[in-house]
Amino acid sequence: MKKKIVFIVEKTGTGFSTYAEDDSIPASTSADNMTELRINNVDAYNSVAEIKGLPELTVDDISIQLDVCA
Repeated sequence: MKKKIVFIVEKTGTGFSTYAEDDSIPASTSADNMTELRINNVDAYNSVAEIKGLPELTVDDISIQLDVCA
């Protein structure tokens, strides 16, 4: 089983923003809703993965953690 990549999600004035919890993965994105955000997370991660030579992920490999303090 692959380790899931955790993305921290914050509510913004226009929707949601997210960033990878692991500082070695400089992936972040934003979206109007959570469904779009999950897709954007995969796209952002896979863009970084391509550059770093890491395996690409699917939406099932992503875990979302809400930042309730933001």
